[in-house]
Amino acid sequence: TQRLIIYAGAYNIVQWNLKAVVSTQSTGINLRRDSAVMGMCSQIGQMYTVHHIWRYRDLEHRREARNKAWENGQWADLVVRTVPLIKGLDVNITHAADWSPLR
Repeated sequence: TQRLIIYAGAYNIVQWNLKAVVSTQSTGINLRRDSAVMGMCSQIGQMYTVHHIWRYRDLEHRREARNKAWENGQWADLVVRTVPLIKGLDVNITHAADWSPLR
């Protein structure tokens, strides 16, 4: 069985812009629903942080999914509106565990 790649991004948002980013990025997740696992924010831990988790068959599938998203004008608009509101990004790429329902 092929192990899926899990991509987890944590975006640190400019203070007081969390609601705008969450609203905008929820649209982005819907545009890439085929590889989206979840998007969320939390008031536990680092404040003003949005988390995204994506799943891909492999790195080539990730590249294809991202390129396909850029072909959609709505995705580019979301990125243009969101990037100025992001202070930083932490990314982790791993494999789904053998017991994971994402496999």
